[in-house]
Amino acid sequence: GPAGTVTPFHHDTCNILFVQLYGTKRFTLVPPTETRLLDGARSMYAAIDPESPAMEAHCPDAVVKTVDVGPGEALFIPIGWWHHVRALDVSVSLACTHFVRPNFFNWYRPGDVK
Repeated sequence: GPAGTVTPFHHDTCNILFVQLYGTKRFTLVPPTETRLLDGARSMYAAIDPESPAMEAHCPDAVVKTVDVGPGEALFIPIGWWHHVRALDVSVSLACTHFVRPNFFNWYRPGDVK
């Protein structure tokens, strides 16, 4: 995809092994224990943008990790971890979800709870 492409803040219902083949992407990661991110969430998508000042105001003491993943690098994203992705360059990526062990946890949808 093109540089500047953003995948909004969300969590997944399976584990992901993300592999960057070309270009660089920046991941903002927050653990599932930050339940404040469920406020206003729609299904798996958070209502807040972690790149906005509102994130600091909404979750001032949240554990937030940022990592840049470049060509030939991989990042394991466990089920439930919130992540926001920004392509810093033109990028080619691969997301692996089919592992030897079962990996689909469709019951994990805390954003659906009202």
